[in-house]
Amino acid sequence: MWWFENVRYVSLYRGELHDFLGTGTDDPFGGRTVTACVDPVEFQEKPERDGGVTPRIVRPECLVTVTLPELAAMISRGRTVLPGVCDGRRRAEDWKAQELFFIDVDNDEAMVARGHRPLDVTDAVQRAFECGLPLALSYESFSSTKKQQKYRLAFVAPSIIHDRDEATRFLRGLLAAYPEADPSCKDLSRLFFGTDKEVCVWGRSASMTR
Repeated sequence: MWWFENVRYVSLYRGELHDFLGTGTDDPFGGRTVTACVDPVEFQEKPERDGGVTPRIVRPECLVTVTLPELAAMISRGRTVLPGVCDGRRRAEDWKAQELFFIDVDNDEAMVARGHRPLDVTDAVQRAFECGLPLALSYESFSSTKKQQKYRLAFVAPSIIHDRDEATRFLRGLLAAYPEADPSCKDLSRLFFGTDKEVCVWGRSASMTR
């Protein structure tokens, strides 16, 4: 496995610290917090349809501001994330703000039909650092297997974005860097399920921070 100089990470599994590289701290982002909507229900497997998440996740009590390791712990317990802050309903027109952006890579037939080869999660993480992208989290989904890796990458904007056009441009930039990703990730009101696998939190030393 490759490692960039000064790149560091921690991983969490079922909410507990699992592994770390390059630092003794459990927060390689130095306390950076993000705001998003997180469902309180912990799933042990991928729920059918949305698993009843939609009516819950837009409630005021589901809007949280947490550190990235705290968010990773929630995701590793199977909790669903709505990265965009929505007002009362999970629809594009109800979007209000966002600083956390997810993309999906499923390595499926649809991706191959678009002309792309399968992309390993390790190579996807490496691309993020080579391109200077603000990678925050990576994790394989419930249905990921050794034969077909399915995973998500999460990126953080420098600050919270309140303009929908600006948020859309930021997300489109990520999708341009990852043409292998599911194009439906361009929806700012999209849900992203948690996982039963480890979640990695990525960071860099101050010397590499823009």
